[in-house]
Amino acid sequence: MPLGDSITMGARSTDGSGYRAELYRRLTAAGWRVNFVGSQHSGAGPDPDHEGHSGWTLTQIAHHLDAWLVAARPDIILLHGGTNDLRTRADAVRAPQGLTRVLAQIGRNCPRAEVFVATIIGNRAVGDGRERQLRADAYNAQVPAIVAAAGLRFHLVDLSGVRGKDQLADKLHPNDKGYQAMAAVWSRTLKPF
Repeated sequence: MPLGDSITMGARSTDGSGYRAELYRRLTAAGWRVNFVGSQHSGAGPDPDHEGHSGWTLTQIAHHLDAWLVAARPDIILLHGGTNDLRTRADAVRAPQGLTRVLAQIGRNCPRAEVFVATIIGNRAVGDGRERQLRADAYNAQVPAIVAAAGLRFHLVDLSGVRGKDQLADKLHPNDKGYQAMAAVWSRTLKPF
């Protein structure tokens, strides 16, 4: 289950699939049987299912997460969430609590699932992008401890290196090159499992 916000959905990618289509290709080439799950369907990739919700915060995801997990019963979850929690300083302070809540819900609903929790990608220095990058850096610095505290089936994935104008379509969303970089990191992390 690809889980998160508009970046998981694939916003600003040419085919609307974001990292998902390339990740699907990489994993199937490595011999995996892949079936993405989720209530959302978008993109021109080989498997359009996901749980990416444009503009949603971790709290909004948490409100619906139990039902999604019960319906889909994923055995692997790829979480890239928190970008929308960094809009204001006050929201950014609460973001780690939102992540902790989401991981606890996953642990209760899918105790056997392997959960891959990403640090969020970088921001481009446009508009309030610099300020948001400071918030992203502070949030990302807390993610390893939150993931470690969640349990042995929770794994950290560092996507913070996806950043800069060559990998971002705007101040928040990757371009195709950025999504390719995300897929490469997800793939490298997943292959040992």
